[in-house]
Amino acid sequence: MIAYLESGQGTLETPSSARTFSIEKAEEAQRRLGARVRYELLPTFPPRTVAGVDVHYRGSVGFAAIALCECVSLRLLMLATTTYRAHLDYIPGFHAFREAPLVFKALRSCERPDVLLVNGHGVSHPRGCGLATHVGVVEKIPTIGIALKPLSGANPNSWIELEHSSGKLYVSVGNLITLHQSEEVLRCLLIPKAKLPLPLYLAHQAARLIARWNR
Repeated sequence: MIAYLESGQGTLETPSSARTFSIEKAEEAQRRLGARVRYELLPTFPPRTVAGVDVHYRGSVGFAAIALCECVSLRLLMLATTTYRAHLDYIPGFHAFREAPLVFKALRSCERPDVLLVNGHGVSHPRGCGLATHVGVVEKIPTIGIALKPLSGANPNSWIELEHSSGKLYVSVGNLITLHQSEEVLRCLLIPKAKLPLPLYLAHQAARLIARWNR
């Protein structure tokens, strides 16, 4: 059985619970979404605003945070949090079916950014559809996937390794941006002693803190 979860700008077809989750149907949905990815230059560069979104869990409850920053000044414009009870456990390769509903909910609580940074993979996924692509295609928003390690089975040409003072990031297109511009955007947002670009770092810290408070 497939349920339809409404996002801000579209409809996501996703298995509704662990009891009805079908690997075959989920793989089909990923291939279908991955085929809709568009590689495009941003309308303006640098973008005015960039948001980062991240999720932490306490049991089955997810705590999401989204941080919106000005790209050039790095000024924080907005920080919002939200919660959602996940209906699936983590399944390797199908992370988006658990986490996308929380990301959609977080996006609705924030001014729509010019670019969204997602803590997860984009097209660097065995079926070309990690969390960043899942969100980017459904929301029709430029997205960049950022991960701390590559995903096994992904096309090696689908991501770049970005080195900075705090380590390495594995960057891939989510949707509506090019890989080259993804790298340029992230280089504007890297700060010393933070493993992640600033908006994603702020979201990561906030989500982790909220999850700790809700023990």
